[in-house]
Amino acid sequence: MPPARRAHSRRLVVLLLGLLFVVGAGVALPVSSLGPGNNTAAAESTTSYDRGVRAGECILLGRTFTPGLGCVRNQCVRGAVPWRRTVGAEACALPGQPRGYGFVATVDARHCVELHRRWIGAVNYCASAPDRSVRVIGNAPQCIRPASVYVELAERPGRYDVCLTPTEAEALSRVAAARGTSLSAEAARRQRDEEPTVTGPLVVGDSIAWRGGDELARVWPALTIDGEPGRRPTELAARLAAFSKQHGQPTGLVVELGTNPAQRFHRRDLAAALRALPGRTPVLLVLPYVETSSDPVSVSSWSQRFDGWMRSVARGRPHTCVANWSAYAASHRGLLQDGIHVRHDAEGEWARWISRQWAGRCYRSPSRQARAEEPST
Repeated sequence: MPPARRAHSRRLVVLLLGLLFVVGAGVALPVSSLGPGNNTAAAESTTSYDRGVRAGECILLGRTFTPGLGCVRNQCVRGAVPWRRTVGAEACALPGQPRGYGFVATVDARHCVELHRRWIGAVNYCASAPDRSVRVIGNAPQCIRPASVYVELAERPGRYDVCLTPTEAEALSRVAAARGTSLSAEAARRQRDEEPTVTGPLVVGDSIAWRGGDELARVWPALTIDGEPGRRPTELAARLAAFSKQHGQPTGLVVELGTNPAQRFHRRDLAAALRALPGRTPVLLVLPYVETSSDPVSVSSWSQRFDGWMRSVARGRPHTCVANWSAYAASHRGLLQDGIHVRHDAEGEWARWISRQWAGRCYRSPSRQARAEEPST
């Protein structure tokens, strides 16, 4: 980054820190109490303000906050630009930063808290440092006290940015000096050493699983949730391989994919990805749903094609069932905010529905799984 732009970015960060501490946690503005069946909530998501995001959280997203109205959806703080534009999950970034980095990151909710970083539940993001040229930030607003020293790593598994207490940072700095390394290197080393052993079912999904991940973790604590916005089915095999390499084979698998088109992906690719699992591993395939009235016909056609592949693969693989999310979403009007994603205040309903589908059809009754094409809604 050119020196002038780096200096500008640092001044912006300082300004943001000052603003954050002025507004503090902000006034808790009311969150919509509309139930899943109320159509008004879907229209509300298209307005310019998000009342469920507090002032301090809004600044952490890089967005501007208007007292009395809420967090502006499509307007960033001065010097920042729109980054994530999906309704209900808008966030900003600083220009000139490495691709994929913004004011927030898609870190799993539980892991975000374990890293002592602030989880912004209203938008399902973990607060991140927007300026990647500053390796260590003291008194960082992204941290949960008593941790206050933000250490930038790489925002990927095993090397997520982490917040340390001043005592921890001082101790690791002494270790780094003795080894001739850096505080960042020692923080990453400690993170890898302390990574817990994972044994349990795995969810591989796109933005729907990512948005409902914190709610799903509460109703299904043993679950590992690997959700990422925009994920395509072509990533399924790689995600399974990465999990198996690090943790061994999952005891079960939930696949929540098929909304984002992948032109070179076919039924045989889905079947091949599942063949990497032991034959008796239970698998739940969540049928995708896209409302044709709010999305391009090509996307809707793709999701319908993927629906057929999931049903076909489930019939041919023992211990495999489908969860008919398409039927459930279509029969519960107002559940979705944009024809694809569940409203924030209904993500708990989605999580409980997924948990029930697994418990009632895949886990307790494996002999029925090969026949289970049409779960109840």
